[in-house]
Amino acid sequence: MTDIKGLRLYLPPFAPDTSGAASVLYPLGGLVVIVDAGGCAGNICGFDEPRTDLPAPSVMASAGLRDMDAIMGRDDRLLAKVKKALQQDADTASPTFPFLALVGTPVPAVIGTDLTALAHLAEKQTGLPCIAVASNGIHAYDRGASAALLALVQKFTRPCQTVPGKLGVLGVTPLDLTLSEQNTLRESLLTCGWEQVSLLGADGLASLREAASCERLLVVSPSGLAAAEYLQEKLGLAYDTGFPQELTFPLWTAIKQQLPPGSKRLLIIQQQFAANALRDFLRTCLPEAEIICGTCFELVPKLAEAGDFTFREETEFQIAAQSFDTIIGDSLLRRALPGFNGTWLDYPHFAISGKTY
Repeated sequence: MTDIKGLRLYLPPFAPDTSGAASVLYPLGGLVVIVDAGGCAGNICGFDEPRTDLPAPSVMASAGLRDMDAIMGRDDRLLAKVKKALQQDADTASPTFPFLALVGTPVPAVIGTDLTALAHLAEKQTGLPCIAVASNGIHAYDRGASAALLALVQKFTRPCQTVPGKLGVLGVTPLDLTLSEQNTLRESLLTCGWEQVSLLGADGLASLREAASCERLLVVSPSGLAAAEYLQEKLGLAYDTGFPQELTFPLWTAIKQQLPPGSKRLLIIQQQFAANALRDFLRTCLPEAEIICGTCFELVPKLAEAGDFTFREETEFQIAAQSFDTIIGDSLLRRALPGFNGTWLDYPHFAISGKTY
């Protein structure tokens, strides 16, 4: 094995923070500008956004800056393009955009573009609410999704009267939960006794505007945690973290049935909240086994158990996996372990393998 940082011989790049931010913004109906010289928007729409086959509520647009415009940081060119797009929208019969979002990419990160200042300027010149997500294409998708969701609640959520029996769910995007699983999530929570369930963000911009009306919040992935902490601090909304077992119960039941007898050391690789919930589920049939949760994305220390870990490098994953007899994770990761002789059980994760699995 080699220890060269960033070198991957088996695994492709996973969904980056730009895609995570775009995934949160996609269903909200705004004009989402990917601030790039061309390329990043294509990767988002072509590989990391599974809803592009559906009617798009938002417009995802590349800034399409020329090389020198991007290198020299000519913000006036970007603002001119934004205003032209807004004018074209105003000339159509469709409703105008309710907000504008600027999503960072490697180019503005490298040249030090102040996206927050640019958003203030765009808001002043267009009259539209504008948010900036300072993603850079280097971090993982959940960090970009977290930044976008936090920016949205800071911009749009205001105090309002609490609706008894209403639950708000944070951290829901197709990079973690398929559209079918999102519907199952809502149904399972209604069955648990909640009278109304709002998937904040996934249910549109109004759900974020009215987030303060929720009696309580549920965070189902690390990307929703920063927004939940903000809403608790500013508006007094209490939140829980968790991943309802009913959500992927058929898949988990299939995994449980395929576990080899006598499994002693298991590794679950998923986003942390889903991995934790599956561990609790499997402990009912393997009370003596050691079950560790690993992730290649964010790991919240206070929600981790001893032995849980995150890996950024391919070699870190290869070294860690050697001591397990059973691994549960996306099949794409299996490629990085050509010498693994244990049992591999598939648990797909769109942010890792996209439409491949």
